[in-house]
Amino acid sequence: MNKKIETNMLETMVDKQFTLNSNMNGIHWIFGKTTADLPEHEKVINWGRTIYMEVLELIESYPWKHWADLNAITDKLNVKIELADIWHFILSLLIEYAFSQYFEAVKKENKGLVITRETVSADQIQDMWDSHIKHSVVTYFEEVIKVEEENKSTSKIIRTKYDNAREGEKEFVPFEELAISAMILSTIANHTEETLEQKMGLVVSVITIFHTIINEYVEIDLELIYMGKTVLNQFRQDHGYKKIDSDSKKNYKKLWNFNGEVVEDNVVMFSFLKEGITDKELYILLEQSYKA
Repeated sequence: MNKKIETNMLETMVDKQFTLNSNMNGIHWIFGKTTADLPEHEKVINWGRTIYMEVLELIESYPWKHWADLNAITDKLNVKIELADIWHFILSLLIEYAFSQYFEAVKKENKGLVITRETVSADQIQDMWDSHIKHSVVTYFEEVIKVEEENKSTSKIIRTKYDNAREGEKEFVPFEELAISAMILSTIANHTEETLEQKMGLVVSVITIFHTIINEYVEIDLELIYMGKTVLNQFRQDHGYKKIDSDSKKNYKKLWNFNGEVVEDNVVMFSFLKEGITDKELYILLEQSYKA
């Protein structure tokens, strides 16, 4: 049985995600676009797309291809890592959504006052986050989960589809349901006239499907793996993962020599994860292994 996402745990995760995203993309990422030194290096952020692309990578962890190695087995470690990545993006979606709700409320209360990335400073965004929005993200998530746990509507729908699926296809049902909702969310995000009302139902769907997956279909210590991936993501950024100059000597290497093998950094990170390890301790271990 997986651990429930408690309020204090969720608060920590939400705050870590906001900080990580701000470090990676500039604090104005909440408006759906990265900040860079040059305008041509700025990119639109589409959380729906990030979620469904990670779901597809998760599905690749299963030996589903009828034309490929018949002896292949499920990469259970990668399933957990991809779920942690998906959780990163769901938290990011919730944060962006909460800011949008706040800005809409300000607009209504102040007779059309519009807050944009050009009219609000980094300090003002941080103040909004600390004083109000961080709490609203946690509250919103818990309210959605409370309703789902009371009526089990998403759980029942997925279970029915799971039970009716062909043998060999059942395990993909919850993941594909998540991908579908995220893909529709992505499509809506592509339209400039999107509204919060349009987005709300899909945000709820993404939350409840993910909640169902981690509580009924995959055994995972989400808190521990999320912490590990957050540290690794920051480590990647600190070592040139988000490169601009293709000739840079600081380009990050995702494949490491570790214990006599060449493995992906996710595997190295996971090997160090244990109850009680701190962010700082994990970062130091990654640093030592990366330099080895």
